[in-house]
Amino acid sequence: MGLWDDIAAIKDKVDSFILSNLEDVSNDSLKKASLHLIKAGGKRLRPFITVTVCKMLGGSEHEVIPVASAIELVHNFTLIHDDIMDQDAFRRGTPTVHTLWGIPMAIIAGDLLFSKAFSMIFKNVEGGETFDERRSMCAHLLANAINYLAIGQAMDIEFEKRWDVTEDEYFQMIKYKTAFLFGAASLCGGVIAGASSLQMDLLKDFGLSYGVLFQLTDDLLGLIGDPKKTGKPVGSDVRRGKKTLPIIYALSKVEESEKTILLDVLSGRKSEDSDVKLAISIIEGSGAIDYTRERVERYASDARKALEKLPQNEYNAKLQELVEYTISRTR
Repeated sequence: MGLWDDIAAIKDKVDSFILSNLEDVSNDSLKKASLHLIKAGGKRLRPFITVTVCKMLGGSEHEVIPVASAIELVHNFTLIHDDIMDQDAFRRGTPTVHTLWGIPMAIIAGDLLFSKAFSMIFKNVEGGETFDERRSMCAHLLANAINYLAIGQAMDIEFEKRWDVTEDEYFQMIKYKTAFLFGAASLCGGVIAGASSLQMDLLKDFGLSYGVLFQLTDDLLGLIGDPKKTGKPVGSDVRRGKKTLPIIYALSKVEESEKTILLDVLSGRKSEDSDVKLAISIIEGSGAIDYTRERVERYASDARKALEKLPQNEYNAKLQELVEYTISRTR
């Protein structure tokens, strides 16, 4: 099986487990709102990492699916709330939860997914409950990732009001907001498989490095991605004034006249398509795209190095393939 066959197989098992565990939600509107993004698609990369890491270390897919599903629920909970904060009307090519059910119901749907995620960790695929030290450790790792995620989200919100965000601040923000959940996904796979302390350190390095490179590639796609593939308008991050690495880099390198143009577009003072295209050309001319790609390669190298010290088998190869695929998204 190829990488995408494996991802699709895990997606099917995770989705099935999630659906079965939300069947008991008695309010129909709440159930539909909670499952909306799950049913809308998504690759399920976080649960893929959790399951593949577990199998790489000789663990059981049967035992890890509930934990992998919990991590996916947390991810979807954050997406619902992110869309509210960013006032986004579409995600994955479909209307967002708050667009269809209103903000109050969307907030409650996110809260429900948050709650279900932690109860799901202690479920087994037959529907019963499993309480043991490994599941408790996974719950702790997930809670810790959510704590940092909240801090990262708060930083991201504060950055929207600033034009002096530094590169160091940016990397701290994306590690908190994005990478820590990938780190938890990797670590939880190791916990269920009974990983050694050395292996856990390597899994943490892999998950965090992959999470950063994932966000960096997402930043590039938000700037130069094909709208037909990303589902976002050209220069979506420029239009929203997001402080991504290419934008931070460009602001620090361009002449004052070009910086003024960039700030006019980033602040929304100018928003015509021609203005956005000019801003993108300025960013590209600053060398920001190549600089960001260099940083992607650096974190990809760190992820590869961690995998090199873990068991070399077909599952390790799938994780290496995932790294290469993620890099290729921006080429």
